[in-house]
Amino acid sequence: MRQLVEELWSAAGEPDRGLPAATAEGRGVELTDAERERKHLWRLRCQRADLTREEQRLVDAYQMGAMELDEFKERWQRLLEASSRQIA
Repeated sequence: MRQLVEELWSAAGEPDRGLPAATAEGRGVELTDAERERKHLWRLRCQRADLTREEQRLVDAYQMGAMELDEFKERWQRLLEASSRQIA
């Protein structure tokens, strides 16, 4: 996974962006405030992407008739609550 992320950042012209913190941590090296912040922001971006995918899956399932409106509303509300907790 780390190799894939490194390749993506490299292809985007931003080598190792967000990765030094993880690498440093793995070697037991003290992280700087900037590295900790980058790592935290990276996690938040990943969590947001996960929530966005889950939103789309939920909508797709409802549109295909895999769930009723009541179940959709309930699960959508839980997803919104999870999203709110992430931001807080």
